[in-house]
Amino acid sequence: MLNKLRYHPAFIRLKSWEYWPLQITVLPTAFFWFIQGVRAWDLAYFTAINPGIHMSGLYGTSKEEINRLLPSHLLPKSVYIDDLNKDQAHIENAMRELGNSFPVILKPDVGERGLNVCKIENIHELYSAIRTVNGDVILQEYIDYPVELSVLCYIHPTTGKRDITSVCVKEFLSVTGNGELTIDQLVESNPRAILQRKRLLSHIDFQYIPGEGEVYVLEHIGNHSRGTKFLNGSHLIDQKLKNVFLDILDNMEGVQFGRFDLRTTSIEDLKEGRNFVIIEFNGVNSEPIHVYDPSYSVWRTYYDFWKQWSLLRRIAQAQMKRGIESQPQGATFRCLLEYFSYIKESNLTEEKR
Repeated sequence: MLNKLRYHPAFIRLKSWEYWPLQITVLPTAFFWFIQGVRAWDLAYFTAINPGIHMSGLYGTSKEEINRLLPSHLLPKSVYIDDLNKDQAHIENAMRELGNSFPVILKPDVGERGLNVCKIENIHELYSAIRTVNGDVILQEYIDYPVELSVLCYIHPTTGKRDITSVCVKEFLSVTGNGELTIDQLVESNPRAILQRKRLLSHIDFQYIPGEGEVYVLEHIGNHSRGTKFLNGSHLIDQKLKNVFLDILDNMEGVQFGRFDLRTTSIEDLKEGRNFVIIEFNGVNSEPIHVYDPSYSVWRTYYDFWKQWSLLRRIAQAQMKRGIESQPQGATFRCLLEYFSYIKESNLTEEKR
C-alpha cells in the first residue's frame, strides 16, 4: 500500500516542489518583480535591458530573430517556415535545405518550456506534426551531442562587470535495463518517468526489454516539462567557461543578459570553445534553471530568483542612464496578455496531438 502511494503521480508532485503548479512557484517571483519595479519607478524596467530583442526577450519573442544576433557557425542548420506555407512543397523544400536528413527538431518560432517541440523521425511524421503547431515554425537539424547545458550570464553596461550566474546540466529522462524487465515495468519504478507515462505511450514501445545495463532514453528533448532532470552545474563555472560565453554575449548587439541553451561533446571541449552548438538563446524571461535541481529547497530557489530580479533592475537602471528607454508599461502588459492567449491556444493543439 505504501509503495503504491509512493509511486502515485499526485504524491510524486506533492513531495517534490519542482512539480508544483507554475502558478504557485511563479507567484513569489511576480512579487520580486513588483518590488524591484517600485524601486526603479518603472514596472516595465526590464524591457530596457536587451534593446536588440523584442521586449528584451520577455515573452512572444521570435527565435528566428534572436538567431540573427548569434554567430551562425555556432547554430544548428535551421529553416524558418511561416504559418501560411505549411504545404507539402514548402516542407519538402525545407528538408532539402537540411540535406533530407532525419531526425529533425520541429519547434514553434514563438514559445517556451518545450511547448510543441518534437523530434521528427520521418517525412510522414513531419507532414502530420507541422500542421498541428500553432503559428510559424522552425525546422532544425538534430544535434546528437551527449551533453546539454544551459548557461545564464550578463554584462553590466556601465561597470563592465561580466559573470555567469547559473549553469544547469540536463539529464535526459531514461531507464536502465536489466535484460528482464520491459520499458513499461522500468517506467513504473521511476517517479520522473511515471509523470510522463501518458505522453510517452504515443511513441515508445513499452513492451521492449532493454538489455543488461542498456540505457534507454525515453525523451530526447531537454525540457523540464518533458521529464529532463535539471542539475546544478555551478561547480563548472571558471574563467574558461566565462570567456567562451561572455565573449559571445559581448558581440550580440543590444543584448546584456540571457541564457544559452546548448549541446556539446564534453565539458572539456566546451571550455576550450569547440564542439558545441547553441540550440537557443533566451532573454530577460530566462530563469536560473539550476534551481530545479531536486536537491534544491524551495526557499533557496526563491532566494536565487530574488538575486536575479535585483540584478535585472540594476542593469536596467544603468541602461536607462545611458538613454535607453524601457517600453511603455501598457504596451508591455498587452504583450504579456497576447502571449498568454497564444500559449493557451498552443497548449490545446499540443493536447490534441
